[in-house]
Amino acid sequence: MPTAELLDLARDRRLAMTDDCANFVRGYLMTYHVGRRNAIDRLKLLRVVRAAGYPDMTDRGLRLIYADELLLPTCARGVYWPQSWGEIEDATSLWRQKIVGLQDRITKTEKAWLFLRPIGQMALFAEGPK
Repeated sequence: MPTAELLDLARDRRLAMTDDCANFVRGYLMTYHVGRRNAIDRLKLLRVVRAAGYPDMTDRGLRLIYADELLLPTCARGVYWPQSWGEIEDATSLWRQKIVGLQDRITKTEKAWLFLRPIGQMALFAEGPK
């Protein structure tokens, strides 16, 4: 039986992948929010999308549109349609920094686990599942 969370995710994906909604977001950003200096807060954008005829759109569904489908950059001020290649480079540079930070966190967690793990209990898994 699907959980409520899985049903919500399925609804969000279905709404986000609606071509006309994605086209609306694309057109709206290309018209009113070109360039980082004209970024729109994601919650304001969500209100615009709902008012434009998509009342069931969720924050997660909208993020699927601008981040996963349209692949648009974001900044502290919100989401925007890139005005130049420089804005694309800035966004991808920021994403690369986040990746490096996550990789560092993964490495530190693995090292900490190897150092802190209770050695006696690890023998329980030596034979594998039965």
